[in-house]
Amino acid sequence: MIRTILIVFLCLLPVEAQTIREQTQQNLMAMNNISATQIVDGSRYRVAMFGGQQVFQPRLPAPYVGIRLGAEWFGLLQDSQTWALVPAGDHFTYSSGCRWSETAHRVFRTDVEWEGWVPCEGEVYVEGNNIVRITQRLRPNRLAQLVTIDMNYSWVQLKTKHLLPVQMTMSAVFKNGDTKTVSVTWAEYKEYGSELLVTELTENPEW
Repeated sequence: MIRTILIVFLCLLPVEAQTIREQTQQNLMAMNNISATQIVDGSRYRVAMFGGQQVFQPRLPAPYVGIRLGAEWFGLLQDSQTWALVPAGDHFTYSSGCRWSETAHRVFRTDVEWEGWVPCEGEVYVEGNNIVRITQRLRPNRLAQLVTIDMNYSWVQLKTKHLLPVQMTMSAVFKNGDTKTVSVTWAEYKEYGSELLVTELTENPEW
């Protein structure tokens, strides 16, 4: 039933957008069993895709107030599968709802975390049928009033070529007028057989 609904949904899409979705699905599947070094404002972490799940070692640090890095490495491209892409010259636009989470740090009191759906919109840039850049603007209207994410993808040669994220910036404008920006890059990509990746995740103490 789910497959039938998906096929009907794809048939209703413009041909160009449908082709992009099909190619994106292939690129997402090819990201499984791949690890990388994620560099966040100079600090290094390892991230892996295994079984459709992201794994971080060590865990990402406590975020700036209102900014919480999460599943963007894989999730932003995955989310693009649900967007209605509208042609706009040399790119596509979209308007949707996106998941957002933020943390309010309180002195002498328990930190407050919030997660929910917020309005979002943005642009998708493609080369051929491959997504090479996603820009997203979320409007949480909470601690963070406006959050802008700019993600860039490039071809990385492993056993075969993979289209993978290489650089992202996340900027937030807060209710009090402050702004914060987090810069993220991905490097040192490695591709594993599933058994080797499980061993890497469970036996490497530096992960």
